[in-house]
Amino acid sequence: MNRSEIVNLTVSVKNKDWANDLLRWFLKDILYADVWVFHPYNKLIVGYDVIDRLELHGFWWQASRIRNHVHRWMKKISCKEPPQGLLDPSSIEEERRVSS
Repeated sequence: MNRSEIVNLTVSVKNKDWANDLLRWFLKDILYADVWVFHPYNKLIVGYDVIDRLELHGFWWQASRIRNHVHRWMKKISCKEPPQGLLDPSSIEEERRVSS
């Protein structure tokens, strides 16, 4: 099932299969894919929208799994080391001397 089919389903046919497909789509094609590498906050926007849709239709388990994965993913990307020299005080002092 592709994204347009998932999004365009009507409320009458939204069932557990729809919720599981939406969960799978978000995790595979959005959160853990190499899309929006330079704008990871877009993944959060999509994730919270998917969570809202699932909770609206009573699929709390799938919404909870997405929430868990989003938090795990956020922890993973926040623990990366900063680029070399970014937090090095000597590089800041050197830049000040050069610019003055």
